[in-house]
Amino acid sequence: MKVGVSKEIKTHVSRGLSPGAVREYATAGHRVLVETNAGAGTGSTDDEYRNAGATIADTARDIFASSEMIVKVKEPQPSEWVQLRENHILFTYLHLAPDPEQARGQITTWLHSHRLSNRNGRARPSAAAGTDERSRGQVCD
Repeated sequence: MKVGVSKEIKTHVSRGLSPGAVREYATAGHRVLVETNAGAGTGSTDDEYRNAGATIADTARDIFASSEMIVKVKEPQPSEWVQLRENHILFTYLHLAPDPEQARGQITTWLHSHRLSNRNGRARPSAAAGTDERSRGQVCD
């Protein structure tokens, strides 16, 4: 699997996936792509991530375009919502109760990234109700 780690951009969040965790993914056979300076908030350098088995990407856009699973410490921010695709697995902690804008953004992204009709062009009941038969966090390979 291609695992992507972008910089945490939420205010007051500076931690991210550690080089040690990257090593675990790489040792298990996964390809890990880390945005440059993603570990700056915790004192981890790009070289430490490279030595752990990661490839360094220039931008978050590169991470979202090339990865199958996106790993975040905190919920994606508005500039990241729009980069989530149907085939992404989002591995993060979502604390949506105090942040209705985040909840609406995630729901909007989720609904826009899924077809709302079946092969005959008719709306699936679950899609029409605003839910799907699976949730993004439960998708596993």
